[in-house]
Amino acid sequence: MNARTTNVVRIKDRLLGICLFMIWVLAASPVNAAPLINGFGTLKAPLNSTNFIDNVGARGEFFSSLTSSSTTNAFTTRYASTTGADSPAGQGTNNVTAHSSYQILASIGAATDEKWSLYLNTWRNGELNVRQDGGSTAAAIISEVVASSTGGSLSGSLALPAPVNIGALSVYAVGNEGTAASSPSLAFFDRSAAVLTGVGPSAMTLSFDWVNIAQSIVPTAGINGGDEAAVRLGLPSGIDNFTAGDYLGNRDPSRDGHFVTGALVPDARQVIQMGVIIDGSPSVAQSDFSTIISALSQSIAGRVPDNSRVELTVVQMGGGTGAIEEIMPTFIDSPSTLSAVAADVANISQNSGGGTALDVALDRMTELMTGSAFFQHPNSRQIINVISDGFPNSTSLALDARNRALAAGIDAISAELIGSGGLTFLESLVSPQPFTIAPPFPNPFKNGFVAPVSSIGDFGSVIDTKMQRIFSPIGDFDGNGMTGHSDLIEIIGSLGASVVPGTSGDSNGNGLIDGADLIAASGDVVGSIGPIGTAEDFPFDPPDGEGPEILYDPTTGDVILDTGLLGITGFYFAVDGAFDPTVFIDPFAGLESVDISPFDLGGISLSLTPLTGVHNLGAILPAGLTGSDLNDIFNQASFVGVPGTGTGAFQSMVVPEPSSCAGILLFGLMLSRGRPRNGNPDA
Repeated sequence: MNARTTNVVRIKDRLLGICLFMIWVLAASPVNAAPLINGFGTLKAPLNSTNFIDNVGARGEFFSSLTSSSTTNAFTTRYASTTGADSPAGQGTNNVTAHSSYQILASIGAATDEKWSLYLNTWRNGELNVRQDGGSTAAAIISEVVASSTGGSLSGSLALPAPVNIGALSVYAVGNEGTAASSPSLAFFDRSAAVLTGVGPSAMTLSFDWVNIAQSIVPTAGINGGDEAAVRLGLPSGIDNFTAGDYLGNRDPSRDGHFVTGALVPDARQVIQMGVIIDGSPSVAQSDFSTIISALSQSIAGRVPDNSRVELTVVQMGGGTGAIEEIMPTFIDSPSTLSAVAADVANISQNSGGGTALDVALDRMTELMTGSAFFQHPNSRQIINVISDGFPNSTSLALDARNRALAAGIDAISAELIGSGGLTFLESLVSPQPFTIAPPFPNPFKNGFVAPVSSIGDFGSVIDTKMQRIFSPIGDFDGNGMTGHSDLIEIIGSLGASVVPGTSGDSNGNGLIDGADLIAASGDVVGSIGPIGTAEDFPFDPPDGEGPEILYDPTTGDVILDTGLLGITGFYFAVDGAFDPTVFIDPFAGLESVDISPFDLGGISLSLTPLTGVHNLGAILPAGLTGSDLNDIFNQASFVGVPGTGTGAFQSMVVPEPSSCAGILLFGLMLSRGRPRNGNPDA
């Protein structure tokens, strides 16, 4: 033990004698585990136009509806409306101008100094229609969405632009003034994303406003009437015999409207954005397509976690544009959301027009995933899964789109091959390279894979195994869909345990959690999961110098690890700020690093040789930090004890300067605030 370490320990002992009881009270006190949406509501603003339907004379309409659903950590809203105008003979021009204006209000419940991030996605989907029936003309117009927020700091934008300027308005517009005998229509779709961040309890308001205009134009009152015009945003028309406002053909009114979704997601949580591209081209038999859709729906329902860890998007190759958005990016925050998404997938119908435009589908999927607020999440990963017979319209264009997806930030691409052709192309499409042929299914973020399905009857088992591999990989103890440090620590603590063969942690199915399982799980680690063992997880004993402790020296930035009398076999630290991993010192030669990065570091002893004594890990933190600083940046300090003693949090972190109780109290608060149970960082 060097002199500097000895001095830190002596100061630590004096401070502990004064503040021991206060630390114990703080660590044992119940606290709010995570920020929550305590109150939620929506309302139409005063500017929102009054509902009306006029079937007599100058016929017109505007009416709107506002619906929403919410949980304690997520919400979804939909504003739908219809605006229509028609002018029978002798009535002159009929101009219906209506405002759409509404607000979303929520109360964010959080500890006074607790940071929160609300991930927001919004989109508007609809159609403008003009129908020739009166001998004159008509026009339909919708303006840009103006958005604002209060109650936090907004990164990104919730506004939705429109491409054409008419006077002071930026709009989408369609009309037949130049070609009076025509019946034009214009579908529009725009989306944006933002992250609203704040600290402590907050009252949040999101406001949205735009203008809808439907004009049935008659130059002068006479024998001719005006044509029909409608702005369709998810509600059917109430005007009699009004074709412009009717939902006919394949357009689904439930997908039209102005939508907003929001979710409170801790930065430490791992979020998977998964996009599924389905081949709906004519080369896929209709019966095979039905089998694919049914099996995919069942696998989503059974394998995708419903605990706010997955955002799912589905695009079909087909249709007039070459790609159809079947499932917009949907955050799976509850069993009901998962059930609804699985049902929507089961109802997807094949649209074979447009061939196999894989390049268009990949570009569209990339746009949807990277345009989502969750793409900005600091701990998110992105994977696209392609289900195809392997023969796109153009292999070169598809590979170009694949490269654009990877350059935009998509982490992985995998594929299921239906039939026997196209294997070579799909092998070049998947990423990361080198590819592998499944089964067995690799970690998809380390090796792209192609899973051939020679018989369509086998597709169900293939897609289910693939989904299980992504969302319940080897060593995934906490069920968050990823294998990370918390799982490694759990496995170490369970080594030698007898289990039911094939259960979590038992990668080789031999009924034991052993070294082979640890090695398999170590190979799957893809990132930090966040806190696991804490003072709430295990019986809390006040620090007595015998249990594992860590100390911070503000004069140097050194972090000291004291293993206690029994010793430990592994440890893990994570911060919101940054360590300096270049000066990290392994406590013992031969210690295997779990991860060394600017944000997390740790080590495990594969031989289970206990680490004992007091060890300087180096000046891995900046010098001069106060207890308040450390409270802000540290989010985990956990250890694995020697066999038979379990896992837990380091019992104390002591800041020797300033030499008051404040530093220790802040660390006690840090150990107690927002701490999870049962190894789940977000329970």
